[in-house]
Amino acid sequence: MLGIGVTNLVSGCTGQLGLFAPPKEVQRRARLNRALDEIAERRPKGLVIEIASIKDHLGSSIVRARDAGLTICSLHPMFGPGKSFYENLTFVVACMDDPQTEKVRIGKWLRSPNTHFVPVPFDHHDRLMGWLLGLAHLSGMIFGLALTRSGLGAEELKACASTTYDRQLSTATSVLQEDPDLYFDIQWLNPHRGDVYKAVRDAVADLVDAVQNEDRERFRAVLGEANHFVSSR
Repeated sequence: MLGIGVTNLVSGCTGQLGLFAPPKEVQRRARLNRALDEIAERRPKGLVIEIASIKDHLGSSIVRARDAGLTICSLHPMFGPGKSFYENLTFVVACMDDPQTEKVRIGKWLRSPNTHFVPVPFDHHDRLMGWLLGLAHLSGMIFGLALTRSGLGAEELKACASTTYDRQLSTATSVLQEDPDLYFDIQWLNPHRGDVYKAVRDAVADLVDAVQNEDRERFRAVLGEANHFVSSR
């Protein structure tokens, strides 16, 4: 059940499976906890799945729902609606129970040869998303915003574009064309955003300082450190 309002969200969670995927206006008004509490009051007998991108702020309501007897799973599909079902479909499961138990529980409803479940502790989920979503989105936003301050025209840049620029532009465009309110919430609601922002500031400072000080060895070392990490898959 994909609701279109709090009332529909609550009324839909009465059967074997309830999908808690609130519409944007519910998320923006910080009404997620109330919606979950209302679902708990209905005492649905089936499995309730919430798929919020950021979960820490839902923790207290999820605990209350579980204490009220609900079976609830915190799932995060790491792909959008345009993803082909013939590609790998990764779901992060934010676990409050035993990870294997949660995988089995959700696996009954999501069976596909391409489905891949990655269980993580509930408290660890948002830290991961700070980097997987927060940083990834932020880098696209920064790229686009910096270009607007370049003093150059978009057409000229495109006409002279390098392969690297085109790749970065494609990624930035995909981010910047998304709903800004949703992307704001993904930044703002994450309690680990400060760690991400500090790492970005420190990374920029390291690179700029190396260049400004004509420190080729330092620049090479910084890039080598980054390359080692991103190449370790």
